[in-house]
Amino acid sequence: MIVGRTHPGIEKSMVAKIDGQIYGRGFHLVDISSCFARGAVDDAIFDFNEAIALDPRSASSFLSRGRAHRAKGDLSRAIADYDEALRLDPKNALIFNNRGAAMIYMQNYGRAVEDLDNAIRLNPSYSEAFVNRGLAYAHQREYERAIADFTEAIRLDPQNVAAYTNRGSAYTAKGERARAKADFDQAEILTRR
Repeated sequence: MIVGRTHPGIEKSMVAKIDGQIYGRGFHLVDISSCFARGAVDDAIFDFNEAIALDPRSASSFLSRGRAHRAKGDLSRAIADYDEALRLDPKNALIFNNRGAAMIYMQNYGRAVEDLDNAIRLNPSYSEAFVNRGLAYAHQREYERAIADFTEAIRLDPQNVAAYTNRGSAYTAKGERARAKADFDQAEILTRR
């Protein structure tokens, strides 16, 4: 799993210095832009356009094109594609998760939580959806709820680096330095594997 960049609206105070080490750079989403080779996003969008032209009822093609738009930073197009994908496949947790993540990027945290609630309802073992919902809560300074979601993500996937990093950031925001350090250390260990 690749940990992404710090999101707008996160305070610099989220960065913690514990025992001389700098931990955390704020809350992080998985950065899907790195999943596309440099310069390949436009090619991917072109290919998904072709796939949609061949089968306009393919929810997976709309989802994939939405992810490419999100990687490119075009969130309004990404959300339009996720909306269409959900119209075609309204019980797909992956689509709700992706739209929820886009809503976090747009700082629409309430709508993000709604989408992520749906993703979790449809797939209660979806670790990434718990991480993303935790992020939405953290951005709203609901740190206890965020920590609970990050903890659940870790229970579901003990190798989830983003869950440890984000839980460490939430502990930092609450002033719980020892717990934050333990999570940042675990994230570093997992990253080295």
